[in-house]
Formats: sequence, C-alpha cells, structure tokens
Amino acid sequence: MKTKTNNTILMFLLLYIFLFTATQAQIANTKQCDSNINTKYWDNCNGTYVDQFGVSFTGEWRKGNITSDGVIDFPDGRKYVGSIKNGTISGKGVVYDEYGSVVTSGTYSGGQFISSDGNTKPLSRKSIENNNVNVNVNVNASMSVESGKTKCQELGFTPATESFGKCVLQLTK
Repeated sequence: MKTKTNNTILMFLLLYIFLFTATQAQIANTKQCDSNINTKYWDNCNGTYVDQFGVSFTGEWRKGNITSDGVIDFPDGRKYVGSIKNGTISGKGVVYDEYGSVVTSGTYSGGQFISSDGNTKPLSRKSIENNNVNVNVNVNASMSVESGKTKCQELGFTPATESFGKCVLQLTK
C-alpha cells in the first residue's frame, strides 16, 4: 500500500513539474508586462499580479486579464496550476493544498470545479469552502455590496467575521 501511495505522490509531483515547466516555457516566449501601469492595460505580455488579498496570478495577460496556462498562489498556501481564461479558472487544472497535496484535479468552468480526472482526494469542509474560487482579476472597478459579499465568499472568507467585513469594504470602495 505504501508503494502505491508513493507512486501516486510521485505522479502528482511529476504532473506539477510538467505543468509548471510548460507554463514557464510559455511565459519565456512573451514580453514582460510593465508593472508600472494598471493591469487593465496589460496586453500580450507575461506578468505576475498580486491582488489586495495577497493572491498572485502568474501567466500571460491579454486585454487586462490573465488568459493562459498559469499559476495562482493563495496566501493560505493553496495553489492552482492550469488553464485560466479571461481571469477565471477554466479548463484543466490542479488545486494543491498548503502542503502540496492534490485537493482537486480535473476540469473547471467559470471558477467552479465541475469534473474530476480521478485524482481528487476527499474534500474537507475547508477545501469545499475554498475550492470554488472565481479569480476574475478586474479589480479596477468598484462593485456593489452584494457582489462584494459574493466575491469574498468565493475567496474563502467566512461571512459575519471581521476579515469578511474588511474584504467587502475593500472591494466596494
């Protein structure tokens, strides 16, 4: 049983290395985004943007959105590696927990996990709360309070907590 577990871990490690290497190779083929200008003006360039919550988005940017195979690092240590379209997790990808273990692996659409490729471990309450993450990075426009609440929940903040309130206030400025 231990050998099977070790083989599974090795398989996921190799998948991660492959996806990361492929992403980095794609990034190497495009100019760097100008970090001195607003991301809404980033077009046909590679860059990393860190939002007000500490979430970093690395990949190719087109018309102000990350649109490529990319990497999203969350401040709690989770990481998404895979397809991102118009700033939202869409397509094949893998979510890792803060320890590097696979949380979900499969297909996403509009930021929602829709189907497993069979390599998904059972989800804990925390991973269920945090897994459906919409990563649209158009942070240049303020939003309504209701939209802010929805976005903060999508980012994993728990309603009726101080951090949730701060999140909503930040997004609705």
